[in-house]
Amino acid sequence: MWIVNEDGFFSITSGNPEDYRKLNASTDDAVIRARDRVSLEMMKLKLDGPNDPTIVGPWPDADYRYRMAINKLELAKYLFDYATKDLTYVSFKEGVKARWWYLPARIQRARQVALIDIWAAARASWVAPGWEDYPENQPELDELLSDRNRSNESVT
Repeated sequence: MWIVNEDGFFSITSGNPEDYRKLNASTDDAVIRARDRVSLEMMKLKLDGPNDPTIVGPWPDADYRYRMAINKLELAKYLFDYATKDLTYVSFKEGVKARWWYLPARIQRARQVALIDIWAAARASWVAPGWEDYPENQPELDELLSDRNRSNESVT
């Protein structure tokens, strides 16, 4: 899963933080991956679990140079707190500008451009033109969701 918030751009997986090419066998932990160390440091400031996660890296050849493992309940609390305490703006792109005061101006600008690029890519590609309202009626949507639930049940 990707999360973009004022703390950074994160990829959340079940990978192994010590070797990014391997899966993590633990079902209790998530691996938070970031392209820069400061994003993970900002997330750590808001975590209030019993552990102090260790940031590992850098890996020069990896898409995400830094990683840390945290308990999934700590991750859920971080996301919950973000949604209930930190979500105080009308426009995300505008709201984060004031929150990135600690970053050099060139990094602030690069992040603002990245947010616009993410938004533009999703706007252009997430839904094919003409499919914005698919499915057009509730019974068809109910059938799609039912098929998805049956598919998920067969996996578990």
